[in-house]
Amino acid sequence: MVALSTRFNPDDHLEPAAMTCDPPNLAAALRHAEAGIPVFPALVSPGETSWNKRPAIAGWQAGASIDPERIRAWWRQFPHALPGIELGRAGLVVIDADRHGDGPDGIAALAELAALHGGLPVGPIVETAGGGLHYVFRNVPADPLGNSPGALPAGVDVRGAGGWIVAPGAVRSDGAAYREVDGAPSLAEAFAEDGAGDELPTIPAWLAEIIRRPKAPAKPETWRAPARPVAAPATVGDRERRYAAKALAAEAAKLASVTSGRNSALNAAAVKVGHYVGAGWIGEAEASDALAEAATANGYVAKDGSRAMLATLASGLRAGMAEPAAPLPDRIDDDAEFGAAIVAGLKRGERIDPKTAEANAGEGRPLRSEGASAPEALFDPWEAYIVPSFPLDVLPPAIRGFVEEKAVHLGTCRSALAMAALGACSGAIDHRWKLRPRQHGEWSVSPRLWVLLVGDPSRGKTPAINAALAPIEAEEAARRQAYLNAVGEHERAPVTSPEPEKPDRLVVGDVTVEKLGEILSRQSRGVLVKRDEIAGWVGAMEKYSGGRGSAVDRAFWLQAYNGGTFTVDRQTRGELYVSNLSVSLIGGIQPARLAQLRDLEADGLLQRFLPVMMAARTYPEDRPFHRDGDPYGRLVTALLHVHPEWSASGPVPLKVHADGARIVEALMRHLFDLEQVADVYAAGFQAFVGKLGGVFGSLALVLHLAHHPEAPPSYVPADIVEKAARIIREFIIPHAQEFYRTAATVTDGDRTAKVASWILTSGKTQFVPSDFVRNVAHFKNLGVWEVNKALSPLVAGGWLVPAEVGPLARKWTLSPAVPVFFAARAAEEDRRKAVLADLMRSPRKR
Repeated sequence: MVALSTRFNPDDHLEPAAMTCDPPNLAAALRHAEAGIPVFPALVSPGETSWNKRPAIAGWQAGASIDPERIRAWWRQFPHALPGIELGRAGLVVIDADRHGDGPDGIAALAELAALHGGLPVGPIVETAGGGLHYVFRNVPADPLGNSPGALPAGVDVRGAGGWIVAPGAVRSDGAAYREVDGAPSLAEAFAEDGAGDELPTIPAWLAEIIRRPKAPAKPETWRAPARPVAAPATVGDRERRYAAKALAAEAAKLASVTSGRNSALNAAAVKVGHYVGAGWIGEAEASDALAEAATANGYVAKDGSRAMLATLASGLRAGMAEPAAPLPDRIDDDAEFGAAIVAGLKRGERIDPKTAEANAGEGRPLRSEGASAPEALFDPWEAYIVPSFPLDVLPPAIRGFVEEKAVHLGTCRSALAMAALGACSGAIDHRWKLRPRQHGEWSVSPRLWVLLVGDPSRGKTPAINAALAPIEAEEAARRQAYLNAVGEHERAPVTSPEPEKPDRLVVGDVTVEKLGEILSRQSRGVLVKRDEIAGWVGAMEKYSGGRGSAVDRAFWLQAYNGGTFTVDRQTRGELYVSNLSVSLIGGIQPARLAQLRDLEADGLLQRFLPVMMAARTYPEDRPFHRDGDPYGRLVTALLHVHPEWSASGPVPLKVHADGARIVEALMRHLFDLEQVADVYAAGFQAFVGKLGGVFGSLALVLHLAHHPEAPPSYVPADIVEKAARIIREFIIPHAQEFYRTAATVTDGDRTAKVASWILTSGKTQFVPSDFVRNVAHFKNLGVWEVNKALSPLVAGGWLVPAEVGPLARKWTLSPAVPVFFAARAAEEDRRKAVLADLMRSPRKR
């Protein structure tokens, strides 16, 4: 072990490119490639404050090569490129210590850190063109380090799996060079020894441990969102300021306790607090600081970094500020602030004491009962699902543009459009494509996806499905017309000629198992099934089963999800052999009809669907999107024509690049651990989780081909693998949790919202059973026990406080928090009912 020096001889120089006339950068590339290190051309150009570096070729991770002819061809194309080293496949990790006049001295900091641990092992050291140092080590074989510096000191960074560096011997356009330090081993020579010596040591365990450790957060003021002028309303007093301060404290406390879905939770909290910022009730800096501290406390910054946290925080605040909070309502019983106190108390874990709620309303005293548990916050009867939005940044530009445009024009859910588009791409791709997600073994997946959009009739399931499938259906219509034209010409031809061949079917709708088997017996590419309402598909299993029950049909559909050979037994025309029974499927269902799917859990058919809990529709806007034609349509059409390579044994499967192996294994381990404990959740969820490994592989394959529809590389790169993993972690699992919870209960959510609407607009604060029986339609003819049962969600959610303790209440008090917390909703419900009464020309009904 040697101690680090922070000074180097300025007379250090590059070894001449002896025995070659190649330019220095090409010579450096060839030298490292000859040693077995994958290289690629990189473009390095001066920027305003630093030099910009980027790969010159797309797919540089998979494309980096040791082939000298390929490398020479690159340098003919990019004669001024510098050689880049692809670190993942090389199995290398680099500690990058920078030294800039206006920043931290990373070289000194690393030297100090190394001294505490007895120094670093001797290995290649490169002085960069910017005056920093690269310390090169072999990466940890079993669990390679990536590109996160972890808890390393400021000025010290890491480049590992998924990253790259400029190779030693490279020379920038200004003459500055990447020089190997005298006395340290040459990287090319040490690597070429391939373990014969110890001149390329593995990164020390103590250093790897520091890198894996989360970085301590910076001070909150570094996270402050940029200040924006806020036009305060004419009357902002102590009451509004105290209300906003309490709401901020409650949101921050709630956010700090979140352990999953941190990004969605931060965004929701920022939007809520942003309403008060926009109204001028609280300062933006104060709100930003409090939420940033909470995001640090819950581990968001440690997991995803401060940059991601800041972006979400700023975005949420902007969205909330765009819709300032409505003025506080008149005081409830002379003191509306009492409601705000109750809101804050609920969020602190306090429970309202039913005996004092009525007596002390308006006195501003916290009301609690000792030892009683409390709801986390006031229940929102109108919030159908609490699920995150689809991470659109993982999509290819053509699909993302389609989602953004159609969401505006149709007013439908972006998440539904995104998943429908991925399902459409899945159906467009030849199902004989295969991907082996793991580095070893024969397990492979195809691009099949089954997408299920869950939403009420008004949420736009069918428009989303139709928009996503439009390019495929247009292509099928064109093929069909061309076939009919060819048939007509064949019939009119004077000379006998072969009959035109029927085109492959691309999309089918309401089709029986027997008919679908007949279609697939003529084609091996698979097909896309489109069902606007999946409940009808379930019913068809019974209707067309010919008295045999649905078992045979289910066996067909189970195989259609898995692919492979299948024999259809037809009642009157014998057997039908299908070489590849493979189906992608897109459909929709209403939440109220989820009970009809419960019977599909027994054999796992339900668990093959990827549920999307749709958000409410917005107003469809008529505004232009300036795009070059129809990029999404062109992409889907290209996917219809891309075919796998074939060998004597069949299609050649794609593989995940070695760089992505760590991502695959991390997700597989996460899914395995989740499956072991998922049985405590709703029925069916555990089996669903058990199938997500295959879904992950299918998503990675679809994304890979969608990013490279013309000539897909044979290796799926790490960035695509990470995008597929993000869809699983950030979107599919949370939506499935909500789906299986809803499917297990099939709750009366709509009824609860209706009674909550009546409560808000009734003007009452005390209620007895007859109030609900007379005024709320679905309470008609209910007895006291049934009224209690119907009101139980509002009691448990903190809306209503029973006057007596026990299973049967005959009087309830409205929590003073409700009119405050739902002031905007009350105004909207009041307006909506007035408009409806006017349109119906009938008396106002609450």
